[in-house]
Amino acid sequence: MKKLFQLLKSYLYEFIEPSTKPKEVTLKANQIAYTIKQAQEKHLALHAIYDEKSFTGDLVKYDKKEGKLVLKNFSKNISTIIAVKDIDRLSLVPKTVRYSQTLINKKK
Repeated sequence: MKKLFQLLKSYLYEFIEPSTKPKEVTLKANQIAYTIKQAQEKHLALHAIYDEKSFTGDLVKYDKKEGKLVLKNFSKNISTIIAVKDIDRLSLVPKTVRYSQTLINKKK
């Protein structure tokens, strides 16, 4: 009975004055942040799968505060802004793929 009252008391205090809870850190968010950091350090392109779409391109800007990622494709004519929370999967693109894409674009 005593535990029940303590539990009710804690719920009541939380309802009256809610405490700020820290952001939930997940394994997925950490993996995405690590991949972005690697892309910045090694100057590699990224392939992002998000909201049933995908985009491959160079990392232009990563805004940690806003949680946004700006990517520009290899031919530099299309760019996209992706919310980090919407990303399902993010991977690095090998330099060989990037090189072959630039060769294809030069031939056109």
